Amino acid sequence: SRYQRKILVFHGLGDRRDEDLSAMAQRAARSFDLFFCWDFTPLRGRQPGEVPGLLARALESEGVHSERIRVCVGLESAFGQAAAVAGEGDLVVIVSAGWHGEIFRYLEGFKMQHRQQPCSKD
Repeated sequence: SRYQRKILVFHGLGDRRDEDLSAMAQRAARSFDLFFCWDFTPLRGRQPGEVPGLLARALESEGVHSERIRVCVGLESAFGQAAAVAGEGDLVVIVSAGWHGEIFRYLEGFKMQHRQQPCSKD
């Protein structure tokens, strides 16, 4: 692979069937190294943490060790934790059914906070 690690930040929707959410996570288990599962709001009839917990269990059922999975409160927490562990050569993929404007605003803010200082010519 051309990447050191592939990191997935993702969620499921609360109004989807458990088996569909599980199938999504099981497919992802084959392609990524680290997983950050978060609650999409509105929760659509689920309890807080229910969907990310279901995703985590599905990943574990495919052999993903629990140390490679984080269950997060929201996108900001999930992406913040993923960004904190990502290193040079890692790929971070954010999958979301919505919130695209918020995700782009968050990423822009992250980029501004972590912008590197220009190199001196000395």
